[in-house]
Amino acid sequence: MPSTGWSWSGADGAIKVSAAACADRDDMDLSAIALQGVEQGQVQLQNAALRLAQGAGASSPDGAGVDVVDLSAEMVALESAQTQFSANLSTLKTGDQLQQTALDLMA
Repeated sequence: MPSTGWSWSGADGAIKVSAAACADRDDMDLSAIALQGVEQGQVQLQNAALRLAQGAGASSPDGAGVDVVDLSAEMVALESAQTQFSANLSTLKTGDQLQQTALDLMA
């Protein structure tokens, strides 16, 4: 199990942060972080779509359609997923530009 970088010390309960918890670690991979965010956005989008689809098939005992989906909440979830996709794709593009710049400087 990887270390989180957090450690407890002494009876006073003080928290110490090791170098592994810093954002400036050498092993940070910008692309992997952005891809993870894209995957989380995809899951959020799929969950919202599933809730919308499940609510669309509901009906009352007399055969009338019943609105069991909170459309405003699902729209917020869809907009949030879209924003998450957009932000993480921008992060991927920026990471690509940084790598290209680094290669240009090394050449």
